[in-house]
Amino acid sequence: MASAKLERATSPLLRTPGASVSPIPVMQRFWKRQNQPDPQSSEAGEDRKQDDILQVYSLAVDCIDDNPSQARQVFDNESLAGLASSIERNGLQQPIVVRKAATDGRYILIAGERRLRAHKLLGLSNIAAIVTTAENHEVVSLIENIQRDDLNIVELAFGLKALQESMSLKQHEVAASVGLNENIVGRTLAVLGLFDLAPELLGEYQTDPSFISNSMMMELSAISNPDTLRALWERAKLGKLARSEVRNAAKREKLERERANKPKAEPTPAVLERRLVKKVERSLKTLEREVETIEVARDVLNDDQRQGLRTLRGKIDQMLI
Repeated sequence: MASAKLERATSPLLRTPGASVSPIPVMQRFWKRQNQPDPQSSEAGEDRKQDDILQVYSLAVDCIDDNPSQARQVFDNESLAGLASSIERNGLQQPIVVRKAATDGRYILIAGERRLRAHKLLGLSNIAAIVTTAENHEVVSLIENIQRDDLNIVELAFGLKALQESMSLKQHEVAASVGLNENIVGRTLAVLGLFDLAPELLGEYQTDPSFISNSMMMELSAISNPDTLRALWERAKLGKLARSEVRNAAKREKLERERANKPKAEPTPAVLERRLVKKVERSLKTLEREVETIEVARDVLNDDQRQGLRTLRGKIDQMLI
């Protein structure tokens, strides 16, 4: 039996709409290294056991067997046709997940049966797949949950964070593991920062996430002031929050931070002289007003006050010499 031909993927599973649906050119367009060894072969080595959990490969469709524990037995043909049409137009957005079977060169499907069936419907010979050799399928379960279509952005963010922390992954590795664009992964993870600023918002969102869109949550993640965030959040709950409003608030915060962090330039001697002249002018005006007040009361001045004025006059005379 021919073994599966694998090509290792290190980039997100995206392609330009309208491009050819021929599988090999599409895969080669995004995958930097071709013809990587089958993870079941001895070439791969035992030291790749953990790495195989996270790598995306181009796996032959006819080498993947159905999972005998698959609960779903009936698939809607119309829905499958729609999925196939989407894959034909936009490419596969999320890889399937498989594990190695007892027979060399064969794999058992863990997650992504509809995507696999859609590939068969299109007549594609290869499909992007995450191959796991882990005995503990906790990571695979995380990946499978992340790839669900019904997750809101906060659920997705927590799932991505759990995957990242459980495997000590970098952001681009998380993206490759679940077949998402690295920028999307970064912006999704940033959403969790909202609840660091204002923890009470998490409960409100979980109670009813429908009042705010995923894209608006991403926009809000640019806000760093808790009070500003809470004010915008309340407007979102009322259905009055516009994307431009959030972006303008984020720009204002950025400008304020830049001003606060901008080092103040040391004043030049000329600037210092001008400041001193203005200060003297203000002092003279103040002194003139005070002298007028004292002059009105000259007849009631006591000896100590008169002596104080003589001392002050002496100092003024010294300055004018």
